[in-house]
Amino acid sequence: MRWRRSPTALWRVAPGYLVLGSADGRTLEVDGPGCDVWELLTGWVSDEELTAALARRYGTSEEIVSRDVRSLLGELHAQGYVDRDD
Repeated sequence: MRWRRSPTALWRVAPGYLVLGSADGRTLEVDGPGCDVWELLTGWVSDEELTAALARRYGTSEEIVSRDVRSLLGELHAQGYVDRDD
């Protein structure tokens, strides 16, 4: 499965902190590694590519990172901030 930022998502970033917004006024605050996920979503990217990049960046196993990445992507998708290409 591949993911990308939704072109309709509004966002602002500061070091280690991200605020997402939608046209209907909803907001979501993300910090820490979640900001790194957003940084990597500049184009279509697969779960596996995200997981591998973050595991390398944080020096941890892909198994641990994978659960967190999938959870975050699921939440971002449910709220309309990312698109999914099945």
